[in-house]
Amino acid sequence: TTARQRYHFRQRTVISSLCPAPASQRPASSSISMPTENVQNKQQTTMVDDDDEVIPIDLKTLQQRLFSSFEKRRRPSDSSDRRWTLPDLLKSNQDGLSHVPIEILAKCVIPVLEGLRSIDAESLLELERAHQGAVLDEGVAIKPVHQLVKPACPDDTVRYVHLSDVPGQYSMGIFIFPPHAKIPLHDHPGMCVLSRVLYGSLQRLSLDLARDDDNSESEGDEDFPWSMLWTATKAPEKRKLPMGTKRAYKHHVDHLQAPSCSALYPYEGNLHEFEAGPDGAAVLDVLFPPYDEPDRDCTFYNIVETTDQTSGSSDQQPCLIVPTGQPEDFHCISGRYLSLGSTD
Repeated sequence: TTARQRYHFRQRTVISSLCPAPASQRPASSSISMPTENVQNKQQTTMVDDDDEVIPIDLKTLQQRLFSSFEKRRRPSDSSDRRWTLPDLLKSNQDGLSHVPIEILAKCVIPVLEGLRSIDAESLLELERAHQGAVLDEGVAIKPVHQLVKPACPDDTVRYVHLSDVPGQYSMGIFIFPPHAKIPLHDHPGMCVLSRVLYGSLQRLSLDLARDDDNSESEGDEDFPWSMLWTATKAPEKRKLPMGTKRAYKHHVDHLQAPSCSALYPYEGNLHEFEAGPDGAAVLDVLFPPYDEPDRDCTFYNIVETTDQTSGSSDQQPCLIVPTGQPEDFHCISGRYLSLGSTD
């Protein structure tokens, strides 16, 4: 995999409830999926003619739909709220959005959320309906397109179709999963990521970062103060952990299906892994800000279970995340689908 192709993976991943509970009320807030009902009926632009022929959406139209209201949003008159627009927040700190309360971020992404919800995936990807296949919407199936991405790759390869980006502000692209393909557990440092499942289904495991770990990464020559329960040995004991080890809260595995949307934030749901369903999937991701090597790089992690049960909730399990290299069996290759993306 070339450096360019690896970077395209890092230009990654999607749209939550807009007013989650304050983080101070939880050890680490949960990532929440938006309800999918009536998604197609809200601010939907008709993309079907009198003969029910699908009319393709070009990239310019897609960008306008997602970002026109976002860029033109009126600035609040109250000077105390003068940075309550996402472009201003992105410009205010080169380290990303970790300094911004989730309540503010949730309000700032509303215009992009509305744009994602309005996308007609059938016209965007020029999908062909089928009696059986990947889910497009309730009662509607389509033929998956993973084998149509160029150049051809092995059947288990996740493909990334890059759409557009503005350095330091956002990047946008589509991940196309073959059946049962996986993206391993990885993070999004200081980022807010909005996603829309265009077709198909996925299982997702997400984790929240512990907010008090900002400056407390474990050093390699120190004992981590928790008693550890390593999944490999199932034996509790204190261990020395690599630098970069952090505390996190693991959620139950959940199920995403088109046309659902979801979101992750600098702490809430910031790490996740995916496995596509039997018919594959396609996910449109918008990242604020994009990955940027080396300051905002993507890190893969392994989960280490702990015996600590003093914090967390019924749907959150305390754990440690230990940095690791990109798994050898994971491949994500940039490609081109119809008029979208590039292979360079």
